[in-house]
Amino acid sequence: MRQKITGILAIVAVGGAMMAGGSIAQNTSPMNETPRTLDGTNWKLSGWTGRNLVEGTEITASFKGTNLGGSAGCNRYIARYQTKEDSFSVKPEIATTMMACPEPRMKQEQAFLTALKGVREYAINGAGELQLVYRVPDGLGMLTFVRTAAPERGKK
Repeated sequence: MRQKITGILAIVAVGGAMMAGGSIAQNTSPMNETPRTLDGTNWKLSGWTGRNLVEGTEITASFKGTNLGGSAGCNRYIARYQTKEDSFSVKPEIATTMMACPEPRMKQEQAFLTALKGVREYAINGAGELQLVYRVPDGLGMLTFVRTAAPERGKK
């Protein structure tokens, strides 16, 4: 009888959460709300562990299918990525355009692409920001993005 009541209470709790528009996430990550898919989402870099963004640059990430692309601050980039639960990986072959920019922007872009190749975990935090945790030879870091509308055609 006790098991039956416990089972009924669990069903009521799940049903109530669903009716209230909530969802139950199974997430073992220390970060919050890992989405099922990033497909169709667009983001702008808003924070980077231990770095300030070079003034006037915009770094973006757009996810479509298994493709990840956007502006790396000077050049456009495209890569293949995959997720599984809260893990994230970018294939090491990242294609970029080949424009020249001032040295600070080029250094920032190279550091961003290196960090992107090192991403191992992702999540959406309580503020709705995309967090990509990366590992590079210097240690761990995090790229934090805010969600944006779809990028305009021809705009970096």
